[in-house]
Amino acid sequence: MKILGEELLYLPTLENYKLEWIFIGAQRRALDGALDVYMRAKKKRWTLKLADPDGALHDSLIPYWDGTPFEFEDKDTTEYSVVLTGLVPSGFPPVQETTVTLEEA
Repeated sequence: MKILGEELLYLPTLENYKLEWIFIGAQRRALDGALDVYMRAKKKRWTLKLADPDGALHDSLIPYWDGTPFEFEDKDTTEYSVVLTGLVPSGFPPVQETTVTLEEA
């Protein structure tokens, strides 16, 4: 896995890796109660809790809070253009972690 072209030193465990789909569109009910769905697209969202002992990952992602897309390589080596939607540091060095939430651009 890579973020910003840098190989992650500590890969997330299975419980610290979450991939979900985001559906972009609208849902509404017709007069007869039937569901009308207008799905325009679906995008991926990753939530990763990563070991970040020196805080370098957290610091390198701060400039991307403005919505600038950057490259992310998932565990299956597929590359995505993503935007940062969440960045939460926790713990204290040397047991510091950063929770990163990325959405496909």
